[in-house]
Amino acid sequence: MSLENVMDLIWGDEPIKALELVKTIEGEEARELQKKIQKKLDHIINPDIYIKKYKEDPMGWRPENMWNHRYNWVWNYVVNSNAKSYLDIGCYEGTLVLKAAHELGIKAVGVELCTAACEWNTSRIKLGADAKFINSTLEDYKDDNKYDIVVCMEVIEHVKDPQRIISLMKSVMHENSIGLITTPKGCLDLDNTKRIWNDPREDVVFDHVRTYQVNSLRKEIGTSYVHVIEAGPELYAMFQL
Repeated sequence: MSLENVMDLIWGDEPIKALELVKTIEGEEARELQKKIQKKLDHIINPDIYIKKYKEDPMGWRPENMWNHRYNWVWNYVVNSNAKSYLDIGCYEGTLVLKAAHELGIKAVGVELCTAACEWNTSRIKLGADAKFINSTLEDYKDDNKYDIVVCMEVIEHVKDPQRIISLMKSVMHENSIGLITTPKGCLDLDNTKRIWNDPREDVVFDHVRTYQVNSLRKEIGTSYVHVIEAGPELYAMFQL
């Protein structure tokens, strides 16, 4: 068996088998892949462990609080706006959805692919708060409502067809809405990206499939008003229709 077999299992939606197989393969490359699979898929293989990590501190459970600067950028905008509604596409642990509903008293909706995350997030909604979480893929999510703020953090780089995300965001925005996108600057794993692009089996995939710089992200969004901020390894984009 080889690392190629391991990758085939990952693309075939068999992460547990992939993890067990890679453990039997010798070599430093196999150990690195094992760490990556374990880290990426813990929340799928062991949802109880995943939930425990952020149960007490959803803002800080990630290593070195690696998402806090992104959260803070979005949150500061929400707090200083007059928004009455908030939509977060790919909300994961739903931190800002809950904060918007609980602290600002506005309508807040989170869309997330991970079932375990949606279940836990829903259990944390306080009585009377106007918040909900929808367990859905991009393809299946439909919403006739329009939101004042529409957010998509750290998702666009995982999707082969990013216009699906951009189109979805635009479809739930009105003329005065603000869209907020965050994404890493550059690509973290060129070899894996090349492999993913050569594999037709998935659209939303295991790792990053594209890289953005300021100009390319501005062009991807493609509206008349787009402002992209470069902050270290991150890109922050704000746009209107």
